[in-house]
Amino acid sequence: PPPRSIEEAHAMDAPAGTSTISDANGDVLFYTNGTSVWNREDGVMPNGTQIGGDSTAVQAVLIIPFPDDETLYYLFTTEKVYGENTFLLKYAIVDMKADNGSGDVILKDIVLYANNTERLASFEGGDGYWLLAHEYGNNTFRAYPITPNGIGNPVLSSQGGVHSYNNATTAQSGMKFSSDGTRLAVSIVDGTEDYVELFDFDVTTGEVTEFNYRIDLNEGGPGNDEVYDVHFSPGGNKLFASMNNRSGGSPGGRILEYRVDS
Repeated sequence: PPPRSIEEAHAMDAPAGTSTISDANGDVLFYTNGTSVWNREDGVMPNGTQIGGDSTAVQAVLIIPFPDDETLYYLFTTEKVYGENTFLLKYAIVDMKADNGSGDVILKDIVLYANNTERLASFEGGDGYWLLAHEYGNNTFRAYPITPNGIGNPVLSSQGGVHSYNNATTAQSGMKFSSDGTRLAVSIVDGTEDYVELFDFDVTTGEVTEFNYRIDLNEGGPGNDEVYDVHFSPGGNKLFASMNNRSGGSPGGRILEYRVDS
């Protein structure tokens, strides 16, 4: 169906990354900006403030259901790089059985690891999910298995370019899986250079197995826009990069489309 506008404003301030989860009927259960969590009545959940993230991070928060319990949800959060200068990947847990079915944050601000970028992606497969993060200052991906046993030890894969300490913007744009989970796109801003890196992902082992190629988003000369996020088409043969106006440049904002059949 075509998109529709929201007739009434919701309660959330959303300067950057957000996440929403619905039930099987498409009815909203709760939503979050990585800092606070609101229930379906637009009220802040009990214990639902300061959950660990930063609402100004590009991919501030990602919701993943417990594989064996449809009433429990992980909320994985990132921090703004050079915001608090800690760069932590954390998680919280929401229990939808609590507060008369409106939900309660029963655990929050739990650190998974330090030195994370603002990038998060997930894929459902096997007996659970893969949560993918990227370390800051190197080229290492962390794939955490989310199974009925909980959050497992990460699978580490070093592929592609370094997300360098020398420029905070290298940590501040998004990454996404293709719909079948076999491909991964990572957008990177490095000074005035903007590009997307394409990788293969093994949905069985959690490894980022191969760096395929890099797409130069400024081909033909530096542009006024810088990449913010990236998305695959449902069939996986197209890639879309969303661009914001670069600081100091003329007003911009556009979506670029690429064919990525091979």
